[in-house]
Amino acid sequence: FRTNASNSNLLLQTTPAQRVYEDSDSVATQGAGSTMTFTVDEDILSEEATRNLLECVRVVFFSPVDDTIYGIGILDGLNAVRVGNEITASLYLNEYSYSASGAVVAGDAIAEDDAILCALPANTATPVSALVYLEGEYVTNADVANGDVSLNGTLNLQFASDADLNPMDNTALKEMEGAGQYNAVLKVNGQTVRTAPVTAGTSYTLDYSTYVPAGTDVEDISVMMGDTDYTPASGTTISIGKVTGNIEVNVTLKTPETSTTP
Repeated sequence: FRTNASNSNLLLQTTPAQRVYEDSDSVATQGAGSTMTFTVDEDILSEEATRNLLECVRVVFFSPVDDTIYGIGILDGLNAVRVGNEITASLYLNEYSYSASGAVVAGDAIAEDDAILCALPANTATPVSALVYLEGEYVTNADVANGDVSLNGTLNLQFASDADLNPMDNTALKEMEGAGQYNAVLKVNGQTVRTAPVTAGTSYTLDYSTYVPAGTDVEDISVMMGDTDYTPASGTTISIGKVTGNIEVNVTLKTPETSTTP
């Protein structure tokens, strides 16, 4: 990890949060929080046993330089959420102690704002390693399957800083819709008539005449992508070279003239 902020600490982020812009709805920058997900197969292992196993998972964060332990994450298996055949437990930094045999004994979960792993000196790379293991002292035979594999799981880790970070202005990133996806919106007289996904870094072409009634004159067109105006000089086809943000096309039709002759 590296930051140019002073007096910054690295935190474990449990609740999913925007990774760059706090006020953004972009899927592309939305973090998934710190969780572990397992697929439940009732023929191999019951849901209850799966939850018990989740409770025994430990994630140790430490320095790969001198082996200093920064903190230990423990899954909240009892409150894990099941959707379909997948069960997901949140990972919290916990108070902990050691048993006589050296096993990690879980204590109270630490509030997210206080879940400090280590200090981040400004402009200095700080390496952090994670060791994931099953605390065998608390696993019973009833919690494991008679087979080669009991569970297949996926661990997601998200981190945060307790410093007030100021991300650079990047409208394209802030508006991104998923993996390189943006919105293209066509409005005629203020009414949205078409929306389409467009891909970052590729060209986009729209023939808006398809969405304008035949024989109708166009009074004005404006094409905006972020803060850039791509309004064409003439014609009914709009082409944009490289897409780097949401596109909004506004077409205003001329109001038909009304005769005043009796």
